[in-house]
Amino acid sequence: MRNSSPTVLFIFLFLFGITCCSISFAEVTGKIAGTVKDIQSGEGLPGVNVLVEGTALGAVTNVEGFYSIINVPPGTVTLKFSCLGYQVRTMSGIRVSVGLTSKVDAKLSSKALEIDDVVVVAERPVIEVDRTNTAAYMASEEIAELPVTEVAELIQLQAGVTQDAEGQLHFRGGRSGEVAYLVDGVPVTNRFDGGSAIIIENEVIQELQVISGTFNAEYGQAQSGIVNIVSKMPDSHYSGRLSTYAGSHLSRKSDIFLGIEDPMNNMEYNIQGNLTGPVPLSKKLSFYAFARYNQDGGWLNGERRYKPEDSWKVRVFEQWYNLNFPERYFGQYLPYARYADSLGLFSGDRSFVSMNASEKLSVNAKLYYQMAQNVRVFYNFFADRGENIIYNNAYRYAPDGLPTEHKKAFNHTVNLTHTLKSNLFYELNLSYFGENRKTYLYESAADPRYQDQVPSLLGYRFGGTENDREYIDFQNYLAQWDMTWQIDKVNLTKFGFSIKKFNLDYQEITTTSIPNSHYLPTTKWTTFAEFYALSRPPQLLVPGRNTLLNNLYTHKPLEFAVYAQDKLELGELIANVGLRFDYFEPDGVVPLDPRAPYNAVTGGLQTEFVKASKKYQLSPRLGLAFPISDRGVIHVSYGHFLQIPQFRYLYYNSEFELSSGYKETIMGNADLEPERTVAYEIGLQQQLATNFGMELTVYSKDIRNLLGQEIFDTLDERVYFRYANRDYGNVKGITVSVEKKPSGFLSGRLDYTYQVARGNASDPNAVFQANQSTRPAELQKQVIPLNWDQTHTMNGTLRVGDTKNWTVSLIGRLGTGLPYTADTPQERQLETVFANNERKPMTYNVDLCAQKYFKLGARNLVFFARCFNLFDTANHLQVFPSTGFADRTFRYPEQERIDSLNGVYQLSEIDARPHWFSEPRKLQLGVSLEF
Repeated sequence: MRNSSPTVLFIFLFLFGITCCSISFAEVTGKIAGTVKDIQSGEGLPGVNVLVEGTALGAVTNVEGFYSIINVPPGTVTLKFSCLGYQVRTMSGIRVSVGLTSKVDAKLSSKALEIDDVVVVAERPVIEVDRTNTAAYMASEEIAELPVTEVAELIQLQAGVTQDAEGQLHFRGGRSGEVAYLVDGVPVTNRFDGGSAIIIENEVIQELQVISGTFNAEYGQAQSGIVNIVSKMPDSHYSGRLSTYAGSHLSRKSDIFLGIEDPMNNMEYNIQGNLTGPVPLSKKLSFYAFARYNQDGGWLNGERRYKPEDSWKVRVFEQWYNLNFPERYFGQYLPYARYADSLGLFSGDRSFVSMNASEKLSVNAKLYYQMAQNVRVFYNFFADRGENIIYNNAYRYAPDGLPTEHKKAFNHTVNLTHTLKSNLFYELNLSYFGENRKTYLYESAADPRYQDQVPSLLGYRFGGTENDREYIDFQNYLAQWDMTWQIDKVNLTKFGFSIKKFNLDYQEITTTSIPNSHYLPTTKWTTFAEFYALSRPPQLLVPGRNTLLNNLYTHKPLEFAVYAQDKLELGELIANVGLRFDYFEPDGVVPLDPRAPYNAVTGGLQTEFVKASKKYQLSPRLGLAFPISDRGVIHVSYGHFLQIPQFRYLYYNSEFELSSGYKETIMGNADLEPERTVAYEIGLQQQLATNFGMELTVYSKDIRNLLGQEIFDTLDERVYFRYANRDYGNVKGITVSVEKKPSGFLSGRLDYTYQVARGNASDPNAVFQANQSTRPAELQKQVIPLNWDQTHTMNGTLRVGDTKNWTVSLIGRLGTGLPYTADTPQERQLETVFANNERKPMTYNVDLCAQKYFKLGARNLVFFARCFNLFDTANHLQVFPSTGFADRTFRYPEQERIDSLNGVYQLSEIDARPHWFSEPRKLQLGVSLEF
């Protein structure tokens, strides 16, 4: 990172935002509207003051008694109605959600009736009459009672969201990177490789909004969905919460997971807390602070049979044995085990070592300043740092050779909200994000402990090290502004624009060795000790520039967007109409002649390079909602959605270096077009009974310009792959949700999704991967099920209890099997095999959370227990192509006999793939203190 440029550019964007009024792109507030009438005459009352208690927000009713209050933060609020000559009426428990209108009508009594001031608790509506798309909302109170610890677990609960075998989430059949993440109106999507760029902890969330279908014009750079998070605001009174828990796995699946039977092998420790209140000596400044530290021992253990340095000794042994005992029949394995102790081949202590342990620290700090009655400013800071080991099953018996990812990320945001009138306000956001990510085993690429040319047996390495290392330094600077204007009773208009500048520095290096620098003796009939003394290990080499093993680049793309949107409330008919314009400058070059021959000087293509073209597009959005009865609402929505491909694909191998091997090189493409989706949906919300509601949605998506690869043959007959907009897909589905709103002893929700997701390829690298196989699966001749095509998905939540005494909540998930490409003996007789021609087994899971509350004066003490995978289910997430199961592969009898004679591993160890199964049962016990 450069010392001065972040500060200079941030100041420039601040000045630019103030002078040009740049914009914000996500709704973080809601609206309250209604009519106030005289209780006797039934006529509208003009001049009634309507105030949101505890805030400066309010309105005065017009001649018809109508009022509207915009810019209301999400959560539960209280309204106060007052008018000269009438009793004061207070309504509490009013739920406000992001982007929605809470309708609150009131009737006032004349003071002449001598009635005391009236206090009413509002009922939460079962249906949302002004919602024109499919969206789910979760408030902080609901999140706190569920058996979840991460935001991804909340997202997965929503209808239309599926999880693939790698744990990636897919919204309505789209690829995993097609979702935009926003916090307090500011985009925090990781544009390099997808997901959220910063860690958002569940405890800082005031409201979570998940849009799994079409969405309004204010949202961009997303094709499939939006995750919009509103974080908690500082309070005017001191309060806080301190919580800690410890946990481990309680499982009997030791045949799958090494060492899992001992809970002490993989312990988890967590401590977190928050504090909010006014800043001392200041009446206008308040704060909110949160921190969480988590250390997790994982559940994928290795057994240290070999150390990294054993690899060279084993390599020398193989040479020595082959020279002295060449009379081995076909397929016979070397007798490693027979000589292991006498020759000292294996130096491991056979202890268990976690291969997916992690550690993280995350913080959030927010300052809120009420500059004036109509001006507020807040500063929001998120930061996280962590380390996690990158699992690789090849190192199961040499776990010390695995690399660790070291990540640091932060995000600064300054927000200014200026209310010009009661019906008009604007927001200005300035944001600076930075991430530094390093993945390596040893800090120096030239560390002599690295091993090269590592021998292996039956897929497992005899020691050795993972020699790849990756450095990512990524920043973006954002200035954005938007204006919300309730023009009249009918039109709520929003418009704005944003500008974002990125700075990406990337390097990928693989430590290798100088060719022919090692020496293996050819002398026969010597002892192994003498033979080993004559050997010389490879001399390590850190590759230089202009080589495939050293990929280095810097790019500074620019992004601009503008939108306009109007929400029309035409009596019972609601319409959301919007238009969005997106512009992107990739800051990259592409070869003028992609078939040019190899250039021995540069190591790449011998051609000129031209700047990648600028990209832009208009995207219309339309949503309608209208009632069919006093208990039912239908909505229809349509939209065009686009997304620039992730930067890792635009800029991969930006030096355009070629390998001397056949079909071994992949090149990025800075000239990629945006990926495009056209989506439609029609839905019905229906109130079934008091506090019971149902929602049915039918949707369809047509996806084009998806990222894939094309093959180029150079003039000197070298072959490489380049990313291109060549893939496509189509998704159709139905979601059904039934919900019992919180009231009394019981609440819950059940979601069902039927979906068909088809396309020509699931992975942007599918063409490259298919060409590495001896029997490539056909990719183009037909549309196939995508890897995450889960036909039937069901999620359910259930909560019972009294929040002042005890609660128990359950989460259940059920899904039919995902597709895979079978390679059975029958398939091996076929000339062509189509991808994803079979299905994996069904998966299911149940999680539980139990809480017990104790009152200690003004404080609350809560004991809790969370159990994940309650029934210790071993779901098969990945499978062997020959059997369709994760615990066994197919072998012909002769191959099974030969493999069983290897002398090092049992057949069950050869087939072990613990990372192909779902995480075993885990128990967490903890306590929290609220004050």
